[in-house]
Amino acid sequence: SSDLDETNNCIIIFLDEFQRLQEYSVLIKFPLDKFREKVMNQKEILYIISGSAVGMLNRLISSTNSPLYGHFENLTIRGFEFKDAYEFIIRKKADKFPMGDTHISFLYEITNGNPFYLDMIIHRLKRYCKFNKLSRVSDKVIEEVLINEIFKAEGSIYSYFSLLLEQSLEKSGSSYYTEIVKSIALGNRRPSQIAKNTGIFITTLPPYLRRLQELELIGRSDLTKKNSRVAEYEILDSLFELWLKYVYSVRQNPLLKEIGRASCRERV
Repeated sequence: SSDLDETNNCIIIFLDEFQRLQEYSVLIKFPLDKFREKVMNQKEILYIISGSAVGMLNRLISSTNSPLYGHFENLTIRGFEFKDAYEFIIRKKADKFPMGDTHISFLYEITNGNPFYLDMIIHRLKRYCKFNKLSRVSDKVIEEVLINEIFKAEGSIYSYFSLLLEQSLEKSGSSYYTEIVKSIALGNRRPSQIAKNTGIFITTLPPYLRRLQELELIGRSDLTKKNSRVAEYEILDSLFELWLKYVYSVRQNPLLKEIGRASCRERV
């Protein structure tokens, strides 16, 4: 309450996944400049906006061309450090069943301490153990839960990655973005390799690569080889990279699609 008194705000409104407002603005007739007017006129309300598409959200509030420029303070929340992830898993989520330090370390490494990933995996672990009447987590249980959460369409992390592609990339009006991140995940890190793998002209690549960097989906490093600078790109989220490589790329395989259609015809 003291914070509210200090800022003279009577109400705090949280707007999660705020970057999706642009998607809905056409439908609900509420563009960003209208939201800015609300923020400026409602003096006793504190708005806190957040989102998982960090690059898009940063652009909405940090770009000088955005109606929201200068109206919000930018605060980036990174993943947990190991000790915080450990406490989160043990005390907050996994208090109903024992879990070894090796498994906790593995989950921390595979998620990079991302609270959302940890939350979804631990939630499914608890459900799995309860349903199967297990009193302890084993390697097999971890494996089964990760498969269900990441590799199957009903998994929350799987759904999040699919939505990320649809909202951040595919609705941008070009399929190049998706093809580029998929190519990088498959190990094509240099522009020449990406161009060859995707069939996109190398002269066309730079604006798409810059856009993906702005969205914080890929990162760039410059290597010196034979007195020249060579750019290499990587997927910043290792779990997203894993999904692109072993789920999305396989799902897009034309042969597997045809097998799936044939299987449906047989069932009918």
